[in-house]
Amino acid sequence: MTEKRKVYVIDDDPILQRIMKKMLVNFDDELVIETFLHGEEAIAHLKSDDQLPDLIFLDINMPIMDAWDFIESYQSLGIALVPIYILSSSIDYRDITKAENIDLIKDYLVKPLRKDKLIEICQREL
Repeated sequence: MTEKRKVYVIDDDPILQRIMKKMLVNFDDELVIETFLHGEEAIAHLKSDDQLPDLIFLDINMPIMDAWDFIESYQSLGIALVPIYILSSSIDYRDITKAENIDLIKDYLVKPLRKDKLIEICQREL
């Protein structure tokens, strides 16, 4: 039996989490979507979960652990690294430039994410 594909949505906005979950399920109702309110929750889950996600959508500004701290912790786990897409309301050039300089980050997307863009990413990554 093959494992189902898994997507993490790491964002402190529960409304965005629900929207992303709905759009992802509409793309593929077999996807396992796990949501986290901040990076520390996601890191703890990564350490204890047997199945890594296939794709991560990551907000920048979150309480407790922001995107940059999450990425640093994630890389230090020594596990296989999966594609990360920043999903942020920030249009600050410093955030965009910082994201462009991290190989693990595939793209910087500004909220709200359009359904056609989400489908394009899922078709490419999953």
